[in-house]
Amino acid sequence: MKHSLPFGVALLLVLGCSSGPRPRDTEAAQRLCQAGCEAKDPLESIARHTEALAEDPEYSPAYFKRAGAYLECRRLDEPPFPVRELVDRALEDYSGAIRFNPGFGDAYFSRAMIWASRAQYKFAVDDLLVCARYRDRDPEPHLLIGQLYEDKFEDRLLQAMAHY
Repeated sequence: MKHSLPFGVALLLVLGCSSGPRPRDTEAAQRLCQAGCEAKDPLESIARHTEALAEDPEYSPAYFKRAGAYLECRRLDEPPFPVRELVDRALEDYSGAIRFNPGFGDAYFSRAMIWASRAQYKFAVDDLLVCARYRDRDPEPHLLIGQLYEDKFEDRLLQAMAHY
């Protein structure tokens, strides 16, 4: 007994298998990311950075900048989402920036600030320690680590002093 697929189904299978994933267009992502940075409105900025990520889903600066735009939306008279959701989206985007560029010190720093604001001090310190490794000439991560160790952890005074 011979089985055959209808021509339309067979064509879809062939086309679906041959097309593969869309190639990344990093240059287009860079242009769109720049347009997002130049946008005056944070919602416009989010839209441009989202378009940039559609062009190159691994373009870490677009995640980083879109996270900042989400945080800027908190200042709007009518934010597009509840503040908690805006911060959640920013946290997710900082993590995306780190996933595609593990040496992105500024993303670690920004994510640490969100962790600290949520009283997730261990996560904040962990991110600040990584940030300090990549921003080795910047005293700010060390200062914040020292403050967190001193104020939020028991028995970490010596570690705090080492960072001060």
